[in-house]
This record gives sequence, structure tokens and C-alpha cells, in this order.
Amino acid sequence: MQTPDALRSRLRVAWSRNRHDWLQGGGSWPKSFSTEPPTEAEAMAHWSVFDGWLAQWRTVARATIGRVREETRVWQKSLGTQSLPCAWCFDTPADIAAALGEAAPWTRAKHRFDALVDRFEQGAESRWRQVIARDFDALADLDDKEYARICAVLDWLRGRPGSGIYPRQLPIAGIDSKWLDARRSMIAAWVAALRDIDAGDFHAVTGLRAPPDRLRMRLLDPALRRRLGGLTDIEAPIEEIASLEPGAGRVLIVENLYTGLAIEDRPGTVLFMGRGNAIEAFARIPWLKDLPIDYWGDLDTYGMAILARLRGYLPQVRSVLMDRGTLLAFEPLWGTEKRQHPSIELAHLTVGERQVYADLRGDALGTRIRLEQERIAWDWVCARL
Repeated sequence: MQTPDALRSRLRVAWSRNRHDWLQGGGSWPKSFSTEPPTEAEAMAHWSVFDGWLAQWRTVARATIGRVREETRVWQKSLGTQSLPCAWCFDTPADIAAALGEAAPWTRAKHRFDALVDRFEQGAESRWRQVIARDFDALADLDDKEYARICAVLDWLRGRPGSGIYPRQLPIAGIDSKWLDARRSMIAAWVAALRDIDAGDFHAVTGLRAPPDRLRMRLLDPALRRRLGGLTDIEAPIEEIASLEPGAGRVLIVENLYTGLAIEDRPGTVLFMGRGNAIEAFARIPWLKDLPIDYWGDLDTYGMAILARLRGYLPQVRSVLMDRGTLLAFEPLWGTEKRQHPSIELAHLTVGERQVYADLRGDALGTRIRLEQERIAWDWVCARL
């Protein structure tokens, strides 16, 4: 015997999996879900359960949420003829939404979906409908002002595929960089569908200008600073950094910004800091290719993965303070990596680095351990740099 609550759980699964398709008119209707009525023997053996089950389904039938289909059963023993609820039936997605308490979200999402199809569809019907239907929750939950802003942005971008302006310059009330950043994935997907192009980078899809990617660099040698007007700490677009000729003899790259700020002067050394995972920029700097480069990152699986990727661009990169000895020396300061890098093995690592990665990923020393670079004692750092 399936109670109304048990069937609602099944309805919830169907709703989660299919509401995007139902929004587009998909699905075969009506749909019915069996209540799995008991046999006479089962009803007699569990009379109180059976009686409560009947009462629950009579309440559902009176509420007219969907349709409860009943069938007459002629039982041969003492119970006689019974009219049993055998299936809960739904003629439309709106009926299932009502049964789940989702009537208002469904109505709102359906109304907006249909309006977006009428307003923006331009031939590539199935793609546009599929893309906006994937964002069912946004269609259902956005307030009217937010929804109107998104429509205004789509209208403006649709007519200006290569505007080249910064997002902050969009002449639309209520739109700023923060607003766009929170919705860039959805807007990029919708604009790509409108233009029938591949979805991808927000700026490439929308035609808006991306802010220049910047690198922060410190010159750790007074002689190098004199070559560049006495500057010590420089942050500039990557292309401008690439055009410099600082005359460095060595490069040090550190993952963390404040670690980089703490490092003292060193002869002939240029230091880059604070890039985290975004290390592809270093492949765009031609004067790095012939210099010795040291990299120091966190001792965790993602830190080792960053090292491996960096060495894929610049094969001469050497790791520092990312060895087993450093890891073991600061065991009391270990933290926990929330999730580990998914790769079982990483290319471009040395034998020793591969072993460290295997130990970290395989929990050989502890569960998801990590040693952040700022935890390492500074005298230990200075001695090894």
C-alpha cells in the first residue's frame, strides 16, 4: 500500500528530473502512479493500517488534487465489495505541481517560458527552448524586476553582437558588474542560444569587453628596480608585463599573495605572486622561457596539479618547499583539503613529486591532508629559498 506521502516522494523525483522537459510540452499525459492496493488477505491481516490508508486517499480525492482512480473489488471472504483507490492520476504538469505545492512556481515558469519563446525565438526553436528550460528555477523564482532586467539585457545584446563595451557600461537601469557577475553563466548560455553559436566564455559570447588580466610582480633586487624607475611592486596587464625587459636572472612564483609580499630581496630575482590556479598567463611572457624558475605552492593535491600545469608551459620550473620533508616537518599545522584533485596521476612531475602527490591523494599520511604555504615557519622558508 502506497500512501499519498509515499507517492508524493515519487512525484518529487519525477518533478526534479522532468520539469524542464514538461516546460517545453514534453512527456506523455496523463500520468498515473499506482497506490498498490492490498489483497483481501493483506487488508484483513493489517486492518488498522488498511483503514488509515483508505482514509488518507479519501482526503486526497476530496481535495481534487489530480484524480484518484477507484476500482471495485469483490472480495470473497468477510469484507465483501470494496471501492479501492488504485492510482493517482495527473492530466497535466500543473496537476503534479499542485500536488507538490509547486503550483505558483510552475505557473510563473510556464508563463515566462512561453513569453520568452514568443519574444526571442528566431528559427533555432529547439535549442532556444531547451536552453531556457534548463533554467527552470530562475524562471520560477526570479522576481518581476529581475526577470525584466534579464529580458532587457537579452534585447540589448541581441542587437549588438560586437559592442566592445565593458559590462559596467550597459545602458540598462539596475544593471552593474556585480549583477552581471551573479548571472553571467545563464546570460552567456541564453545569448549563445539566441545567436546559435557555441556557449563559452561570457565575454566572447556577449561581445562585451573583458577587463585586462593582470599580473602582480615584485623586483627583489635594487639593480632590477633601477632599470624600471625604482619600482618594487608592479601590477599591470599581462601584455605590458610581457613587453618589459627587467634583466632578471631568476624567477620565483608563489601561489599566495601575502607570502609573496613577505619575501625579502634576493639577487637578480623577479617574483610573481597571487595567481592561484590561473597560471596560464605565464606562458604568454616570452622572457620567462630561458630563465630558471622556482615555484612554491600549497602542499596539497591541487597545489601539485598547478605545479604540473605550469611545468607543461615552462618545462624548466623547479618546485621548492613542496617536498615530503617539508610536509612531515610541519605535521601539527596540517589542514584538511575539502576535496582532492580528481586525477589519479599528473603529467610533468618529478619522481619525488609524483610520490608526494600519491601520498596526498591516497591518504597515506592522513585523510585529505594539506599544508598551506603560509603555515611553514619563516626561518625554514628562508633557508631553503
